[in-house]
Amino acid sequence: MSTKQRLAPSFVTKCLVLAASAENKNEDSSQYEKEVVELYRSLEMLDETLEVEGRTPSEDEKQRAAEWLQRLLTAKQLHPQEWTERMEELWSFSNSCALVDSNAAAIRPERK
Repeated sequence: MSTKQRLAPSFVTKCLVLAASAENKNEDSSQYEKEVVELYRSLEMLDETLEVEGRTPSEDEKQRAAEWLQRLLTAKQLHPQEWTERMEELWSFSNSCALVDSNAAAIRPERK
């Protein structure tokens, strides 16, 4: 895959979007730096690795990314309802990706 081509947004990319768009309500700058910034950087590194390797995340990588997002949103001190809505959005995205993947597999021609 050329460097100009990009895979469709992955589960990890969605985690990054949800993390970046969540308002920070944590006034403790050292906790923010230690938890939010470090977790966001971990998500970025995983996303970059997936892009360079031209692949989608494995189930273990999805689980890790979701855990990082949960911890990051908790560290941002989101209201519980907003936290729940963001995680539900992630699971909805994940389910729609799985549906697209299974449909693509069903119509993909067999290789000879």
